Amino acid sequence: MDGFVPVELENLLIDGQTTFFPPVELRAGLVDGDGVVSIRDISAVAASFDQDISGRVDGQGRIVDMNGDGRVDILDISAVASNFGQSGLVS
Repeated sequence: MDGFVPVELENLLIDGQTTFFPPVELRAGLVDGDGVVSIRDISAVAASFDQDISGRVDGQGRIVDMNGDGRVDILDISAVASNFGQSGLVS
């Protein structure tokens, strides 16, 4: 999902026509899409601080409204900062 660190699922259980997926926790904060939550992601969100955002993205197409409430605020910065250093697959 856009704005979240990608996750690779392993150990899927397929029983007939039903596939069982293990629980997945999506980590917010992937603003620039490079696969790592870094200072660049925090900086992009901070640059849009206190702005109303339409469609979660800034003028450069980066997802800066992490919680989708239409406003970039401390909650969005916190979401990125809390996952600082997390990485995943680049889609």
